Amino acid sequence: MRLVVIHDSEGTIISLTAIPPNGLSTGKVLKPGEYMTELEAMEIMLNLDEEEIMKHLLNITDNYKLDISSNTPRLIKLNENELQKINQRLKKSYLKRDKISSRK
Repeated sequence: MRLVVIHDSEGTIISLTAIPPNGLSTGKVLKPGEYMTELEAMEIMLNLDEEEIMKHLLNITDNYKLDISSNTPRLIKLNENELQKINQRLKKSYLKRDKISSRK
């Protein structure tokens, strides 16, 4: 399985898509500051059902970031400080979205 990772300059995962080995790559119009990287993901096996694949992808999105410091990008586990920063950023984003929604 291949993963298409949309991320920021720090490797924070914005979105994640799994593609079967013979599947076509996906495309997305990137916003400023977004980057797209494709990785091999041997741990996501084809014999898993869709629900298991989704759980695996959500786990990666929530707990990993893309290490882009070398020529070979790879997923690395977030440390506690990074998790807190991402959670704070998400909380601010949701609060901002809720304020906009309540004005309508």
